[in-house]
Amino acid sequence: MELTKEKAKENLSKLIKKFEKEMSLGLIQEYNEEATKISFIQPLLKDVLGWNVNDRNEVSPEEKVSRGRVDYGLKINGKTKIFIEAKPVKADLNKHVEQAVRYGYNRKDVHFVILTDFEGIKIFDVTVKPDTRNFLKGLKIDLPWNEYLQKFDKLWMLSRESVSQGQLDKLLLIKPKERLPVDKAILDDLQKWREALAKDIFKNNSEIFHSEEPEKDANYLKEITQKILDRIIFMRSCEDRGLIHRRHLKELFEERTEGVGTSTMVFLREEFKYYNIIFDSDIFSPREWEDDLAIDFKVMKNIILDTYNPYQFDVIPLEVLGNIYEQYLGYTIKGK
Repeated sequence: MELTKEKAKENLSKLIKKFEKEMSLGLIQEYNEEATKISFIQPLLKDVLGWNVNDRNEVSPEEKVSRGRVDYGLKINGKTKIFIEAKPVKADLNKHVEQAVRYGYNRKDVHFVILTDFEGIKIFDVTVKPDTRNFLKGLKIDLPWNEYLQKFDKLWMLSRESVSQGQLDKLLLIKPKERLPVDKAILDDLQKWREALAKDIFKNNSEIFHSEEPEKDANYLKEITQKILDRIIFMRSCEDRGLIHRRHLKELFEERTEGVGTSTMVFLREEFKYYNIIFDSDIFSPREWEDDLAIDFKVMKNIILDTYNPYQFDVIPLEVLGNIYEQYLGYTIKGK
């Protein structure tokens, strides 16, 4: 039997009464995440929003994202449209916003993330690049449980019927200028990082660019800069995939101060050597320019930390990274 909007509201009213009763008896505090999902979140999905929680092709439980998993992926025709991050009742949802938003943003095909403990529901547009100073930037709907019936039309936008008809996607059109898909964001950042690094390398190592052939010097600068960035991206990918058991680059740079000056390669070179031993790849094979290359610590630290916010390189599909590289490798670096 097809779930009508009227029937959905009726089912929601019953679910809310159950929630109120558990609260009045003081039992709600005993609900862990699994109990919350079984007693409230799954009934909300099935009986109110019309999602078949018993069909993995429609509601995928424990969908893998990065090294963790989101609790559900809601699918239309086998394609995930929404991630759901579920928490136990009485959770402080604001403490989990950053993780939930990053999960969604790094999956280009997923436009929305729902964060809920049933007591509240937050819906995020994750086509908006996360702002590390304000992870609520993409928040589109924020409802407490006692407004579910009063503002049912907003809740109904999450129904299978609304999602399949593209009603939820209308939220994406509110501020189109703020939309920045992950592939475009990385491309912009890669170009920014390369420009900053190239300028710093040229400034601090001008003696190695003295062939009196500008094109040759520019290519050499490009080669050095590109190799360093290729290594950083590879290392970040290994970190996010859990392929190495070593302190992360972020920790290495955060534990040091700007007193390092231009001697950044002294400790960064040791990391390159480690990866060369582990992976025996040409990307890390020693280059003659490494030994005496001067790089300002602050410049490199800013680049390193930027790769963590908001990117998760094990979530971004390899073909997306490949397409990005094809676009930005043709970008010309100038030493001046």
